[in-house]
Amino acid sequence: MKKLILFLCVIGATLLMTSCMEEGSNNYTESSFVYLETDDLGNTYGKTFSRYSPMRFITHSSMMAMQTGTFKVMAYSWSEENGTTPLMVSGQNVQADNVQPISKVIDIPRTLLTMKELPEQENPTGFDEIVAPLYSDYRNFMGDHWVIEYSYTAKDGEEASVEFYKREGETEKGEIVIDIRLTLSGTPKS
Repeated sequence: MKKLILFLCVIGATLLMTSCMEEGSNNYTESSFVYLETDDLGNTYGKTFSRYSPMRFITHSSMMAMQTGTFKVMAYSWSEENGTTPLMVSGQNVQADNVQPISKVIDIPRTLLTMKELPEQENPTGFDEIVAPLYSDYRNFMGDHWVIEYSYTAKDGEEASVEFYKREGETEKGEIVIDIRLTLSGTPKS
């Protein structure tokens, strides 16, 4: 009898969740990296990517003033009432979600990969953390750009400079190795 009651409770809960899901909407709020581009007709839009949410096409009127080919960190929300905007991307029709920014947009600085070995340095400054790079397997999604997240500790008055160097050759698995140098300059305030 206990097994039958448990089974009926599971079936009832499943039916309740299914009926709630049908009435729900596709609203979302998220924060992600955004790569800005223009479509075939000159409309500026963003391609989102993060470790935690799906890739999306988004747009907002404020993006028209932003430089294409740049990366931003954006927090935004979308609801069905906001709708979508049709875009023409590489000859294909896609829909971009009309999002509402919910915080200040943060620019991500870009740097080039130096195609030579990392020069020797005495007492190099260490990073607190370096996270595996974010990139798209689809070259046309964000070009040949990678986003590398890192953290470091600096004192008030110090400025950081980060450089990336490609090692000669590849690993046994055919992977390239990139060395990262952190340099702190300036005079720390006491």
